[in-house]
Amino acid sequence: MNGRSGTWGGRALATVGLLALAGYLTWRVGWSWHGTRWWLFAPMLAVELVGAVGAAVLVWAFWHGTEARPQRRATTIDDVAVVIRAEGHGSAEVRATLLSVRRAWGITSVHVATREPTAALSQAAADHRADLLTLDVGDPAALTAAAHLAEPWVLLLDAGDIIGPDLLVRLADAATEDVAVVQATVVAAHGDSAEHQADGTHELRVERSGLLPSLGQRGLALITESGSLVRRSALAAVTPVSDHREVASWRVSTALWRDGWRITTAGTQPLVVRPSRHDAQSVIGERAVRAAGARRLVFGRGGALRGRWTAAQRLAMLAWAVRPLSGFRRTLFMLTIGGALLAGRAPFHMQPFPLVIGFLPAFVCVPLGLLVLSNGALRPGDRTRWSLRALGPAWRSLALPTASSGLPVVARVPVFADNLAPAIVVGLVSTVVAMRGISERLTGALHDLPQGELVVLLLAALWLLAMALDSLRLLGRGRALRRSVRREVALPAEIGAATGYVIDVSSSGIGVVMAEAPQPGQRLVVHTSLPATTGCSTLELPAIVRHVRRDIGGQWLVGAEFEELAPTVADAVAEYTLLDPALDQLDDGQAPRPTGVGADALLTGSSGRSAALRTLALSGVAGALASVDITGGAGENGSTVGVVVVLVAAALAFGVVLGARRSVG
Repeated sequence: MNGRSGTWGGRALATVGLLALAGYLTWRVGWSWHGTRWWLFAPMLAVELVGAVGAAVLVWAFWHGTEARPQRRATTIDDVAVVIRAEGHGSAEVRATLLSVRRAWGITSVHVATREPTAALSQAAADHRADLLTLDVGDPAALTAAAHLAEPWVLLLDAGDIIGPDLLVRLADAATEDVAVVQATVVAAHGDSAEHQADGTHELRVERSGLLPSLGQRGLALITESGSLVRRSALAAVTPVSDHREVASWRVSTALWRDGWRITTAGTQPLVVRPSRHDAQSVIGERAVRAAGARRLVFGRGGALRGRWTAAQRLAMLAWAVRPLSGFRRTLFMLTIGGALLAGRAPFHMQPFPLVIGFLPAFVCVPLGLLVLSNGALRPGDRTRWSLRALGPAWRSLALPTASSGLPVVARVPVFADNLAPAIVVGLVSTVVAMRGISERLTGALHDLPQGELVVLLLAALWLLAMALDSLRLLGRGRALRRSVRREVALPAEIGAATGYVIDVSSSGIGVVMAEAPQPGQRLVVHTSLPATTGCSTLELPAIVRHVRRDIGGQWLVGAEFEELAPTVADAVAEYTLLDPALDQLDDGQAPRPTGVGADALLTGSSGRSAALRTLALSGVAGALASVDITGGAGENGSTVGVVVVLVAAALAFGVVLGARRSVG
């Protein structure tokens, strides 16, 4: 449902779900503790209360939907400076952003900002008549540098970001007199990276396409990532913040709220395309920093629970922190379910009537209401996926200092770089459920549980197991994660004195087919033409051979990394590999998908670890099947509802087997 009827339908579903949830929690607090163990009852109640608060806060955030209301422009943006934050990015990404900026309307003043200028970066800036700004260590977000520019408005971008030609016009429509910042909607450039989920959706899609536009209608959005049009005079009274770039932007946002400024958005239509990262270590590291920043946003000095804020401002900060902090709650939930199965004690006295009229309506209606209110950005099951992928970063964030200007430690911690936390969930849940099954059928070592309570606990465990496998891309729908994204082509080429074909091109390298095999480390000069939108010209591409392998036809597939390219050649490569696909994506308005992939596919872990995790998962499924008793008649307690566990376990086993067959194929 879209439009006004969809918004009202979402509100009705969310309201029914929250009322049912309130009734269920009232029963939980007042009557469900009889005959339980406090060390199981207390943590499970805490998990449910925190989850209810998170759901209510998200419903509040999405209550008005995501589409921005039409506004009458109160100011004219004639003079804008662009600051491109190049820290941690390559010169090819800087060139792509500079090319897109030069094509946009009304932009003449362009600055490239970094803490450590390199020769390649300086050359890229000079080639496009951009000034080079050297940032202070305490200004990672470039906001202090932006405050000292001469232009009244500053557009903040990150290197690699591609903007649409009408970006400024769209942002200007939301720049009323009381607005300090207008945030553009950002989408990911590729549909397959370390930042994407198994179904191809980006991890930050909810924040980018749902939460930010909705909060922007209240004037309570946050400065995030790229595409922020900032009123320079609003920054004058803000104290510089020394922190990680994005977390510093959050803290500046709340300071602007305190000064009476509004931060709004320009609706949900994508205006900026941002490249996704394929380095899992840097992604996990940044998520840990976001968790640390969210923790300070809620519990820190001046945070949502301690500072002097209006009710709306507190709720906006809480809504923004729900996702980064969800790993803590999921950890407690997993430990409680596992402890209950091993101890043979339910975490609370389960009665069918409160579960049927309270928990089940809430479990169904709240996610459906959020799905409608967020215009499809927040789907049922997404909150569980969030929390499982946030497990490692959330706990790793506790070791971070209170302020960090970068990711010097977290980004290089290998133990969290390969989604170890969801793998641990698969191992623990499968082991516990298998032990319960062995006890029920063979040893009787664990305390007996009534079938009804056992079924509920097993369903919760199987749900956890399924979501963990999904986040690891080990179910039937999981796709192989790729190390890099390339544009696939079929172009004739001259490679030194030989001839061959170019089969793929990226911003950093090229793949060619040759009749004779070069040696790794050998230098090649490839002459070919790239059909960019601005023209097709023959390019000279010097490159170093990195890997060689023979294909089934007897020819050699060669992957080579570019050496330093001439300025015009570097611009042509950046235009073809980064700029043109992003502009096509903005024109189409479709969900991003990869334009081509290289041959370096990999699963979340090694094939051996993937097989081990699937084996563990199947042992957990077998344990769930062995635990329930469906042989009795329909009147016997638990025999009928045990069929549900059998069906869920069978579906999960089918997904695991199908995923294994796909990975082998």
